[in-house]
Amino acid sequence: MALAVSAGAAPSHAQTLADRYAPIVALKVATSPPCDTGGEQYDPSAVEIVLDRPQIVLQGPAPRRGAERPETRGPTAADLYGKGADWNLDFPGSPFEPGCTYARDASGIGQGMPPVAYAHIVA
Repeated sequence: MALAVSAGAAPSHAQTLADRYAPIVALKVATSPPCDTGGEQYDPSAVEIVLDRPQIVLQGPAPRRGAERPETRGPTAADLYGKGADWNLDFPGSPFEPGCTYARDASGIGQGMPPVAYAHIVA
């Protein structure tokens, strides 16, 4: 896990802390992706893979009677900023009957992007 550090700059306290407590992650390679359930179907990925994609919908909290649930198709980073736990990203397909929809979408969306892990440090 790495936070952005300028070349030649000393690591910040946050970087040192993130490095010290970074989890060790081992992913089992799928032998016949994307729908092979014997291996990991998803790589750790950057949030950018879901931004500005019209098939992804940012959904707001459940509405009160008569109101519509707020939604934004193809959300941007600005759309996500400051949203609480009552907001979610809705991906194509059904979580109740996923089949291989999520795995197929994930394999196409993140193509060529390096795996990423994030650290959120609270002082």
